[in-house]
Amino acid sequence: MKLEVVVEEKLTAEKQSVVDFIEGYINSVFDSTSLQERNNQWESSLLYYMQDRFLFQGQSKESFLNNPPKVLGVRKDSLGSYFVNILFSRGEVPIKIMEMKLQKDPHNRFYFIDRFSENIKRYNLFERDGYQFYYSPTCVRDTIAETKAIEYNQRLSDYFERPLKRFRVVVCSNIDEYNVLHSLKYTDGQNLDYQGGGLAVPDEDLYFSMDSSPYYPHEMVHLYTSHFEDFYWFDEGLATYLGGSVGYDLDYHLQKIADSLDQFDFSDIPQNDRVDEMTTYKYAIGGLFIKLANEEYGGKETIFKLMNYGKKKEDFFAALKEVFGVEKEELDVFIKAKIKEHYSK
Repeated sequence: MKLEVVVEEKLTAEKQSVVDFIEGYINSVFDSTSLQERNNQWESSLLYYMQDRFLFQGQSKESFLNNPPKVLGVRKDSLGSYFVNILFSRGEVPIKIMEMKLQKDPHNRFYFIDRFSENIKRYNLFERDGYQFYYSPTCVRDTIAETKAIEYNQRLSDYFERPLKRFRVVVCSNIDEYNVLHSLKYTDGQNLDYQGGGLAVPDEDLYFSMDSSPYYPHEMVHLYTSHFEDFYWFDEGLATYLGGSVGYDLDYHLQKIADSLDQFDFSDIPQNDRVDEMTTYKYAIGGLFIKLANEEYGGKETIFKLMNYGKKKEDFFAALKEVFGVEKEELDVFIKAKIKEHYSK
């Protein structure tokens, strides 16, 4: 079954050929076109593994089939570049509007320009000890935070017993700057009051900080956990346990839950509910499971057991049963009892 791109305006034949190319490209990805073939249709100076990652960002074929991307318009500039605004949605809810850029090669074939690699040329690059720090023009270089990041990176390498990551970090002031960097005209994240955050891209040894600092330990942890076969709650939980979340440690988030414990119902996890904009279940309760594994149920060896139990929901429940001896229907009672034990005032 092919994906359908919905066009919101009547296009010339030339502009329609641009849309047809994009539609064909999306179809080819889900028809198992090789990564090398896909990369050959991109121009990127920074992404050396998967050059279309910011187009898809984890969306599945099923998501695209149920919610076909919608082309909002196509324009051509005086240099012959084509700019296509595409709306991605989940049901009736918009996720993002991305402006894609395409050009033609000497053989009259279209190819994509990676907007991230293009837009980051406006950033200030500093290199030290094999690490690369890209700062937005609005951010001041922070060498103390760089040193903390380099030192923490060594600790993570030792903890996970993995080769040292020579990371690249992109430092933005907020979500809006991150969006501009990727030519995103809209994302649902820009509706949050809290405009910080981070994002890790492990196979590129790359992470983004939207808090004006190169030291973002939560995302650094993700650089070292990508090799595990883990359910995402454990992955986010471990990153929160070791590196905090949105600038606060795990205890801060769990104490917030403890202060209003009777208001919560954990019987539906791993449904990812929010406590508020700063605290979500997958970070806080996922972190609680990691904390318990480390401090009460065997230490790092038990953590790694959780992290290698599998990526499916049934693997998640099986891991909880084996490590903590708790069934799915007992989770609400178990979680609340542990939070009361550790965080009651």
